[in-house]
Amino acid sequence: MAAEEANNKTAANDPADVQPRSVDADSEVKRDSPEDGFSWLWKGRWWLNALTTAVLFSRWCITAALLLTVAGTVMVVGGWESTVSMRAGGVTTLQTYLTGFAICVVTLLTTAGLMLWGLGLWLLRATVYARSFMELPIDADRPLDTQVVIASQKAAFSYVAQKKAFLAKFWFYLTLLMAVPLVLLIVGVLVQLMVTPEVASALNFTLPPWLNITVQAVNAFLSVLLTETSLIGLAVCATTKQAPLEAAKQSLRLSWRWLAPGFALSILVLVINIVLASPQVLWQLFTHQSLFAMTADVKLMLVENFWQGLTSLVLWTFTAAPICQMLKGRID
Repeated sequence: MAAEEANNKTAANDPADVQPRSVDADSEVKRDSPEDGFSWLWKGRWWLNALTTAVLFSRWCITAALLLTVAGTVMVVGGWESTVSMRAGGVTTLQTYLTGFAICVVTLLTTAGLMLWGLGLWLLRATVYARSFMELPIDADRPLDTQVVIASQKAAFSYVAQKKAFLAKFWFYLTLLMAVPLVLLIVGVLVQLMVTPEVASALNFTLPPWLNITVQAVNAFLSVLLTETSLIGLAVCATTKQAPLEAAKQSLRLSWRWLAPGFALSILVLVINIVLASPQVLWQLFTHQSLFAMTADVKLMLVENFWQGLTSLVLWTFTAAPICQMLKGRID
């Protein structure tokens, strides 16, 4: 009898015989919703872990960053050289105009080619990073194992390499779905360019102060909105099992459902990028200068361009981390 009771106790303690405990999804197992807030957001360990993943991934971003840095250098030098004679004053001949125009065309074509190449490569790298980040258990309480991170990133490369056709279709559909705010932003940026001192004086174009402020506010709102949708799209295309069009639609649905926290996180990462990569923007805002105003110091522009390229090695992937964390377990 005693032996039988002992056997029963052993069987009861056998893990293979223990049934999963049923829990109430609304009480004990609760996925974060926009109203819950995110505890990881306030923990320094999570930010340090996220930064670690971006730093470890930066070695694969060198080529993409270099392409965009060269594109920016060509734009600065070519733009400066194409207008040097006109800025010098005096009589401007037809030959001067034609030379400036030729330099401008070559500059634009070269810059466009390098930027398309660089941005395409950046998009692939960012997708790899997002895939790895979504798969990693980024803990807010303990440090990451760097070997696990590197192994995850290598696995993500293999995964994304097989999805290039899917990614091309996905971003094509998502761009079409974002066409309205994208066109509005382009129009707003063109208006802002027209009121810069250099252009406004030539076109004799001015805006009432209230309208100028409204255009700036709308541009800022649309920039953050498109950033949020793009970052959510990045997380979706890195992990989804859906067709490209359905995945693009889900990106918009998630952008709307998570609008408040996604918008706030997008503002946060944009501010981080501006402060660390483009501090001159803060100076322009502080001194009430146009964000599109060109500095007269070409050397300073080149230094700014180089610094932005250098910081992009870490910042551009790190930017995706908060949105990816927010969407873990929520993408079909």
